[in-house]
Amino acid sequence: MYEVDDDFITSARLLNDIKNAKGTNKKKEILLSGKTNDLFKSTLKLIFDPARNSGIGRAAFFDTVCEGSIPPESLGIKPYGVFLFTVSTSNSRHEWKQYFKSRYDLFMLRGDKAGAQLIYYLATKDCPIGISMTTVNQVFHGLIPKFEIMLCSKFPDKIIDEPISVTKKLDGVNLTARVQDGNVQFITRQGKTVDDLLTLQEHYKHFSNGYYFGEAIYFPEGNKTTNDRKEIYRRTSGMMNTKGEKRNIIHNIFAYSPLNDFDNETFYMTHEMEMTYIKMQLDKYSLIISQRYQTIFMVPVVDIKSSSHGIEKLASKEFDSGGEGLVVRKLNSIYEKKRSKNIFKVKSENTVDLRIVGYKEHKNGNKLGAFDVMYKDGSVVGVGSGFTDTERDIFWKVKDHMLGQIIEVKFMEECQDKDGKKSLRFPTFVRLRKDKDTPSFE
Repeated sequence: MYEVDDDFITSARLLNDIKNAKGTNKKKEILLSGKTNDLFKSTLKLIFDPARNSGIGRAAFFDTVCEGSIPPESLGIKPYGVFLFTVSTSNSRHEWKQYFKSRYDLFMLRGDKAGAQLIYYLATKDCPIGISMTTVNQVFHGLIPKFEIMLCSKFPDKIIDEPISVTKKLDGVNLTARVQDGNVQFITRQGKTVDDLLTLQEHYKHFSNGYYFGEAIYFPEGNKTTNDRKEIYRRTSGMMNTKGEKRNIIHNIFAYSPLNDFDNETFYMTHEMEMTYIKMQLDKYSLIISQRYQTIFMVPVVDIKSSSHGIEKLASKEFDSGGEGLVVRKLNSIYEKKRSKNIFKVKSENTVDLRIVGYKEHKNGNKLGAFDVMYKDGSVVGVGSGFTDTERDIFWKVKDHMLGQIIEVKFMEECQDKDGKKSLRFPTFVRLRKDKDTPSFE
């Protein structure tokens, strides 16, 4: 007879209760009820920590056929702590799939759906129960380490009366290269590590130690220019999520930090110093890799100005050429791990990144009518326009999996709803933001 212990049963029950609970506050209340159970918290960390990549997708999990006849008594989850340790240290994706799927099949055979569900969550990290890493950390402060980078604020109405850099705002995928003694690691904005960027990895071995913050952009062989922003993001996101080698990805650096400065939050380099250092690294790189094969660049600099006077003219020129916008940063500012008041984005339209909290069926049935998204002050805004017919069909099929995801929404202006809460006028769907896991109202 297979065995499970109380910690596994409790973890499975709590996650199932969270899945069935209505409303964020109720879900947080259930989370908090497990505060004394260390293994429940370890379970949450394994499921929601973006730095852990199991490499097992939903399809791969259910396509796995367990090899041979495995005795039920060997499929237990007892002690659960040892099981979690095995999960966190296994390096073989094939063995991992077998390990999980055999237990999932047995739990389903025994009618223990909550237990099978927990096995699936641990295997795939696909856990659509209406909470995220952010929710977990709000309840259990700092449980899951967060990879924090500097984020832009909305461009201010008043003049910035000090020296600034003005660069192009690129519409790729935010990607950081961490270089240490020839070892190169790529990290997304959510803190996920990205494997198989083989060319970039080899090229960054020629760079000195540090964090190189930038935008990853995919370009087909021999074509490194296009003005179609949506197409740039679509094909970049697609390539970054491809299994195996990720080809034709270039990296545009916009900031730099020494390793110790970033890891210990002891920043001293000004933005001007960062730019000089990046240029020095790129000059060294260009002596080693010929221009034809280069994959690492500095984000295009539009201007260096003594103030933000005349920024509107530069922005208009960028918009007219099909660009997304500009990024303005104070030259004397230092790097910050937060949304900074020293770096700003200038965009042609108002956009926000909001979390999906609900959905509505289309009036014609069997396809998406609208997503409900959470805006400021807990207000819920319905987003029903901007979807293609194909998107409405696809999103409706995976509607429960969309809960908790982030979408980009454009709007005319902020307004108030009938209850006096902040809302959006003419909200329109732009795209699913797989590269983000937290909302942004800037």
